[in-house]
Amino acid sequence: MTKPPSSLNTLLWAGAAVLAALFVWQFSAVLLLIFASILVSIMLLAIAAWIQRLIRVGPNWALLMSCLIILIIAAGFFLLLGTQIASETERLKQELPTLLSAIGTQFGIEHLDRRVAEWGQGLAGRDGVMGRITATTTSVVSGLADALLVIVAGVYLAADPATYRNGLLRLVPAPWRENAAHFMDTSARALTLWLAGQLAAMAAVGVLFAVGLFALGIPSALTLGFIAGVAEFVPYAGPILGAIPALLIAVSMGQNEVLWVLGLYLAIQAVEGNVITPLVQRRAVDLPPVLTLFAIVASGGLFGFLGLLLATPLTVIAFIAVKQFYLRDTLRQHTTIPGERVSD
Repeated sequence: MTKPPSSLNTLLWAGAAVLAALFVWQFSAVLLLIFASILVSIMLLAIAAWIQRLIRVGPNWALLMSCLIILIIAAGFFLLLGTQIASETERLKQELPTLLSAIGTQFGIEHLDRRVAEWGQGLAGRDGVMGRITATTTSVVSGLADALLVIVAGVYLAADPATYRNGLLRLVPAPWRENAAHFMDTSARALTLWLAGQLAAMAAVGVLFAVGLFALGIPSALTLGFIAGVAEFVPYAGPILGAIPALLIAVSMGQNEVLWVLGLYLAIQAVEGNVITPLVQRRAVDLPPVLTLFAIVASGGLFGFLGLLLATPLTVIAFIAVKQFYLRDTLRQHTTIPGERVSD
């Protein structure tokens, strides 16, 4: 049997690459949800592994305990702090007109609160009030349904990861199967380290920001600290967006408060960048900052809000793939790969 000419092979590979790109683009939303489910399963498995190191239990019991731990932490957070955060959020909403009026006075803009209200009414009136309410309700319900789907799928993946891993490997040609398995295992360990580091940084920034704002006498310090901690999940852009609500409140209080809040934000970011992040990245994944920044911009522009949230872990996977398949396997260069064990 004669082999097809090399030009035909090239065309076939190019066609396969185009079809793969079209498939990814067409089903990008579903693929991002699958990836989010994988992150949830990795987090559950990491907690289960920690439990197994502490006590002698089987993997299924450890996974069940890890789910219960997350539920208890979430329930405890919302029971202890959820009511306070909700009340502070409602108070901020009620004080918004006064806040906008004070900001307008600071910058010499007359009736800023009225202008913002008219602008909001104009936006709502373009498609009709009922249409706007329906669209908002649909978006919220869809987001909650997607979150529930991700959580449930993550639990199923964590319950039997070997089945899904081996099933994917069966789709890989036999000569490449060992290398693909190495890539999957290395990526899982790297994402585990990244998740642990990211959660630690989020908790540290949120607590520091809340305590600092409380010490400065800024109202709703707990809510603002919670916002800052959650925003830390998206590197570079997230911390800036997370500080905006606190700065807006400070603007309404006076120039000194703005300077104090801005100084607090810069101090926390200095601690995060020079103390927290280096300590975390000793065992986590250290991505080049420029690569991460442009990945966030590109992923957010292509895939929207969900792409923005998952930009950094997706970059971790791409970073490992380039290092393993291109630098090491193709160019034969010696390079370290995040998440790779020394014995590997």
